[in-house]
Amino acid sequence: MGKPLWQTEAERLLARGNGQVGFSTSWDGYKTKKDAMQARNKAAKYIKDHDPNGRVVKWALPNQMRKYSGFGQYDGSITTVYMINYN
Repeated sequence: MGKPLWQTEAERLLARGNGQVGFSTSWDGYKTKKDAMQARNKAAKYIKDHDPNGRVVKWALPNQMRKYSGFGQYDGSITTVYMINYN
């Protein structure tokens, strides 16, 4: 079994040196909003532990609608995307 998604995303941000990443139930496959938020928090802690001088900001984008991948039409599902900014 490979690394959890949150760790892969955190390592990607550390390698780049800056950027942002989101965690959600719609796009990343987390079962609940709480799981997505916990993954975001774990990734933020991982980044802080590996770069104490880096700036990590946690925030959320509420009420994001997911589109069908093929048609570009909204399918009606709404979720919160939990974000990290790192620089």
